[in-house]
Amino acid sequence: TITPTSAPLGAFVTGLDIDALTRDEIERLRQAYLDHAVLVFRGQTMDAQQMLVLSEIFGECGLHPIPALRHPEVEKLIILAGNKGEPVADDDPTADDRIGAIPWHTDLIYTEALNRGELLRAVKIPQEEGETGWIDTARLYSQLPATVKAKIADLRIVHSYAKTHSQQSMVGGSPNLFPDVIHPLVS
Repeated sequence: TITPTSAPLGAFVTGLDIDALTRDEIERLRQAYLDHAVLVFRGQTMDAQQMLVLSEIFGECGLHPIPALRHPEVEKLIILAGNKGEPVADDDPTADDRIGAIPWHTDLIYTEALNRGELLRAVKIPQEEGETGWIDTARLYSQLPATVKAKIADLRIVHSYAKTHSQQSMVGGSPNLFPDVIHPLVS
């Protein structure tokens, strides 16, 4: 069942059996993604291989450019964790300081090939805070006045992995892993 949220984007997907999807259900999921931009799959317990199957319904999954983040058994998946990839104990009072918050961003924007989407699975959900938000930039762009669209049409923007990752401990490694890359502001 696919039920739109009350927000401007998003839908809840319930009753999914990843091991028994029909062609029609796969097409409905793809269309729901196009229609709603964010799908929330409720009541799911999937292993890594099932996560990959669900991910590839929406497109081919490539390998993350940071090998240390790749899942040990299904390398097209990644594991993001605090403490430079090491688990953080439930009762560790400094966990939030080491995990940190990630500001608004587009995943893998620092690579030449832009990312089409992400499938996230929360393993541990905090009792407070820990919110993840999404924004429909295509919808926002469509609401801009024509004069603003014309003004920004040819702008390009530098994306710097070094600047955006220098303070994060989630990813680990050097902030200088990737050179700056330039993408159009609007594509």
